[in-house]
Amino acid sequence: MYSKPDSSLINLMLLVIIEVMGIGIVFPMLPELFILKDSIFLDNNTPDAVRYLYYGLSIGLWPLGMFFGTPYWGEVSDKVGRKKIFLLCLTMTAVSYGFSGIAIYLQSIWLFLFSRLFSGFFAGCYEIAHASAADISTPENKARNMGWIVLSLGIGFTIGPLITTFFTIKVFSPDFGITAPFGTACILSLTNALTILLFFRETFQPDRKHHINLTKIFSSFLFVFIDKRLTYLSIIFFCMVSAWTAFFIGLPLFLSALFQLDTAGIGFLYFLIGLSNIVSMLFVQPYILKLFSLKKTVIYSALFCTLFLLMLIVIPLLSAISVCLIIFTLIELLTYSSFLAVFSNAVTHKEQGKTMGGSASVSSAATLISTMGAVQLANFGTRLPIILSAFLFFFIAILMIKYKPLKDS
Repeated sequence: MYSKPDSSLINLMLLVIIEVMGIGIVFPMLPELFILKDSIFLDNNTPDAVRYLYYGLSIGLWPLGMFFGTPYWGEVSDKVGRKKIFLLCLTMTAVSYGFSGIAIYLQSIWLFLFSRLFSGFFAGCYEIAHASAADISTPENKARNMGWIVLSLGIGFTIGPLITTFFTIKVFSPDFGITAPFGTACILSLTNALTILLFFRETFQPDRKHHINLTKIFSSFLFVFIDKRLTYLSIIFFCMVSAWTAFFIGLPLFLSALFQLDTAGIGFLYFLIGLSNIVSMLFVQPYILKLFSLKKTVIYSALFCTLFLLMLIVIPLLSAISVCLIIFTLIELLTYSSFLAVFSNAVTHKEQGKTMGGSASVSSAATLISTMGAVQLANFGTRLPIILSAFLFFFIAILMIKYKPLKDS
C-alpha cells in the first residue's frame, strides 16, 4: 500500500515535471548545434577540438549559472515566499529559451552561450520545490514527499526528449526542427508560470517583508559549505551526485562497447530505469521507511547500490544486467530521497529554501567535476566510470555511519 500525494504536492510535482520537460527538450539538441558538420554556429572546417569546446561550454554554463543562482533564489524564497520566486524563475526561464531561439535565428554562438548561463541562473524551481515540499511535510512523511519530487524529475526528463524527437524528424523543415524545441520549452515555462499563478497555494509565509539583496548573489552558495550543520552533509551529497553522474555517463558507453547497443536499445534500458523509479516510489520506499530510520536507510541502500553496480560490470548477459539496473535504480531513488530528508532536517523550517538552493550548488559542482572525470576514465576502460560510481556509493555509506546531527545553534 502507498499514500497518494496531497493536492499541494501534486501542484509541485506538475511544476517540476513541466520545468524538467523543458530542460529535457533542449539538451538533446546541443550535439546537433555544435558537433555535427552542418552546425549553424560553426563552419564545416571547424576542428573537432573547437566543436567539443563549444559543446562543453553549452553544457557547463548551465550548471555554472545554477551554482550561483539557485542558492540565491532559494534564500530569497525564505524571505518572500515560494510562489513569487517560482513565478520569477519560470518567467525568466522562458525568456532564456527565447534568447536561444533568437541566437539560432541570428546564428550567434555567443548569444546562445549567454542564454545557457542565463537559463541556469534562474533554474531554481526544482530545489525550491523541495523546500516547498518540506514546508508541508511532517517528520514522518518528509522522505516520502521528497521522493515524489525526485520522481517528478525523472518523469520530466523522460518526456522532454520524446518531444524533441517529434520535432526533429525529417518530415519537418531543418529550420523548424532546430528552433521548435526551444519555442516549445518557452511555451511550457510560461504555461507553468500561469498554472502556478492560478492554482498554487503558498506553502511558506515569512514573518515579515524582506527586500531582495542583490549583493548576496555571489555569496548565497556559501551557506551549505560553511554552516557546521551542513558542511559534512554537503560532502556526502557531493559524493552522491558524483556517483549518479558517473553511472549515468558511463552506462551507455559500457553497454555500447560490450553489446553494441544502438540508441534505441539504450533508450529502452533508460525507460526501464524510469519505470523502476516509479515502482520504488510507490511500493518500495513506504515499506522500507517503516522499518528503518532515514540514516540507516541511506547507509543500507548505498551499500546495496555498491553491490549491484559491481555485479553489473561482471555479468556477461544483457538480460541479467537489465535486472541489475532495475534493482539498482529501485534502491538509488531510496538513497537519494532519504538523504534529502536528512539534509532538510539538519536546519530549521525557515531555512529550507536556502538549504535546498544551496544543495543545488553542491550538485552543480559535483556534476561538472564528475562528468569530466568519468569521461576521462572511460578513455581507459568503459567499466571504470561505473566502478567509480560503486566506490562513491560505498564511501557514502561509510560517511553516513559516522554522521551525527548537530543541534541548531
